[in-house]
Amino acid sequence: MKFLQFHISSSGDRWLLARNESIAGFVRHEANSASDGSLSNIAISKFLDGNASSPECKALLRLIGSLVADEPADDGRFGAGANSHVEEIATSQGRASAVAGPR
Repeated sequence: MKFLQFHISSSGDRWLLARNESIAGFVRHEANSASDGSLSNIAISKFLDGNASSPECKALLRLIGSLVADEPADDGRFGAGANSHVEEIATSQGRASAVAGPR
C-alpha cells in the first residue's frame, strides 16, 4: 500500500490518501492516541460527500488541485510529476508520512 499524508488535525488525527495493490484509492483516518489510535479506511467519494467544509476535506481538495500544474515540464507533462517531488514512506505497521516539495 502507498500513503500520502495530507492533513494533521490540531488534536493529532492524521488523514492520508491511500492506494492499495489494485490501485483503488481511499482515505485513511488515523485517530490520535488519546482517541485509541484506531484506523479507518473511507471511500474518497464518501469522505468528500457532506463533509466538504471540514479542514481535512479542504486539504484533500487542495492536494487534488495541486496535481494540475499551470505550466508543463520540459518534457510536456502536466501535474505533480512535472513540477514537484512526492516522497512516500510506509512503515511495516501501515503508517506513513509524506513530504512534498519542489524538485
